[in-house]
Amino acid sequence: MAKSDRILTIGGKPVIDLAAVRAIYRRNVWEPGSIGDKYLAAMKRNENKMAEHGVNSPLCCAHFLAQALLETGGFQFTEENLNYSSADRLRKVFPKKYPAHADAALHVGKPELVANHVYAQKNGNIEADDGWRYRGRGIFQLTGRANYQFYGEIIGVDLVENPDLVASDFDISVRVALAYWRQTGLASYAEGNDARAVSRGINLGDPTRTGKANHLPERIWLTYRVIDKLEEPARSQILAQMTADAVLDIGDSGDDVRQLQVDLNRLYANSVKPDGVFGKATYEAVIGFQAKAGLVPADGRVTVNVRCAIDEALGNNRDSPASNESKQVKRIKRRKRRSRSKR
Repeated sequence: MAKSDRILTIGGKPVIDLAAVRAIYRRNVWEPGSIGDKYLAAMKRNENKMAEHGVNSPLCCAHFLAQALLETGGFQFTEENLNYSSADRLRKVFPKKYPAHADAALHVGKPELVANHVYAQKNGNIEADDGWRYRGRGIFQLTGRANYQFYGEIIGVDLVENPDLVASDFDISVRVALAYWRQTGLASYAEGNDARAVSRGINLGDPTRTGKANHLPERIWLTYRVIDKLEEPARSQILAQMTADAVLDIGDSGDDVRQLQVDLNRLYANSVKPDGVFGKATYEAVIGFQAKAGLVPADGRVTVNVRCAIDEALGNNRDSPASNESKQVKRIKRRKRRSRSKR
């Protein structure tokens, strides 16, 4: 496929090479005829609709694609996999639905039973087999009879009678995802580069809802990786703004992340590997510190205030608060300029 056929555009301007998005997962999803090829080709065919539905800037496009990557396993899947091989795994994923091991054991290897059990009387499901019939499909894993009806009406397709179209027709999958993006109001959060809110909107149905989206570290990491694949000058402009915000977050790397990990280990006895990569373990350790220190929000991001609170907890009284804060700002900004330029 020619490069021109892979470039998503907004208003005639190139935004991102979809082959670069594919490469994030290092899987050959661009092979002709593959699921990934069909997903990405459908996005290219519907790029005008993307702009109309609020995926209308490079930053919005990055957030949209990152969430799509997570929900589809790197553009590999068209529907959720409910075929669990063990009762323990079922109970871990659906702890409230399977409080007893014996109940979970009855549904191992039986995806229809799982769907009809965990989705019973949810999202408009009323019939005994609605859980399976309206299981998660498509780019954002549309789930539940009510959602199939609602979004089917928006795009003008009877998805209640034909739910499999969300998985089998990739143009419909894109159109449903775009309708969901617009109806959930995610464009404004994406423009603010708020990956946490966008993740809540995709996974919890409401960007303002309390709680944390499933797989949040992975969603944030993917967002930063897709941003790094944007065409210039958008990539440099967005990364410059992120540098100005002076925040360490999932996906960052370098000396400042390593020092953060060393300091967290001093506080919590080797809780993370000091490898200089801000991953899931570091994210969880930061949240733990924020919670114990009473810092709000406890969101896993290392702002200047969080960094200074860590220093204070370590008994770092060598500098006044003002000079200490200034030093931290400069350090984080230097680190961001260095690491972002390498990606």
